[in-house]
Amino acid sequence: KNANEVDLNRNWPARFDHPKEDKVSSSPRFPGPGALSEPETTGIDEWLKKKNSELAGCVDVHSYAGKILYPNGDTKQLIGNNDDEKFEVLGRNVAKAASDEYSGQTAGSFGVAIGAFDDYIYRTYKKPVLTIELAGYRFVAPPWTIRVRGAEIHRALTRFADEVEAFEGN
Repeated sequence: KNANEVDLNRNWPARFDHPKEDKVSSSPRFPGPGALSEPETTGIDEWLKKKNSELAGCVDVHSYAGKILYPNGDTKQLIGNNDDEKFEVLGRNVAKAASDEYSGQTAGSFGVAIGAFDDYIYRTYKKPVLTIELAGYRFVAPPWTIRVRGAEIHRALTRFADEVEAFEGN
């Protein structure tokens, strides 16, 4: 959450029909008063619009679950095109590169999250996008895990970069 108590990963305009219980600021999933209402998401969105042609894909890093998540996340339904299979391969390969503690799956099968970055990126820019949910058991990773998680992220990001060209079919 930011200083306004907004969950920034629920503040993206992929879809913004949040459940009633999340629309109160005391909710841990409070999305804010509207999509891109926060300076953090607005700033990133403006940067993405300027840099879109330079980006091959995007990765969002969170804690914690040991998951490599891919669209769709705001529904349990699959995308419904050839990208479902490509995301499954991408997620599996990135998870394997990170460590045995990771597995890949659709974000919606992990838990429906409305207004998330990965759905916004995929639907707006048609780019490969993953969310890395760090392995562990706390939202704030203990200091003694930083080196291990950092190495996992490095391996995952390296594999993601290697896989983007195959995802795009180039």
